Amino acid sequence: MNVRSNVPAILAGTALLALLAMSGLLAPVTAAAQTGASEPVIYLNQAWSQDDRDWYYHFSQGAAVVAYDIFLNLEVADGQELFRSDANSERYGLITQPPGSA
Repeated sequence: MNVRSNVPAILAGTALLALLAMSGLLAPVTAAAQTGASEPVIYLNQAWSQDDRDWYYHFSQGAAVVAYDIFLNLEVADGQELFRSDANSERYGLITQPPGSA
């Protein structure tokens, strides 16, 4: 299978999911399905150093859905909380990191 021929479909799917999440049409993960913020994240032993993990999680994967300056200031629907806040990220099942950990 040629991976390059799938790139437009992958990018379109990623962009669609991001837009649905930002518009509120994609329901966040239920409380029962997510771990609480107080529970530690368990990383599998994949022979990665912390530097390797940090690089991978913060390296650009090549998909730009929205300009970064817009993302930094984007607010949730019906509120003034930033979309990128830890509380909102956890609602969608994302793993948050403390500031300065990257």
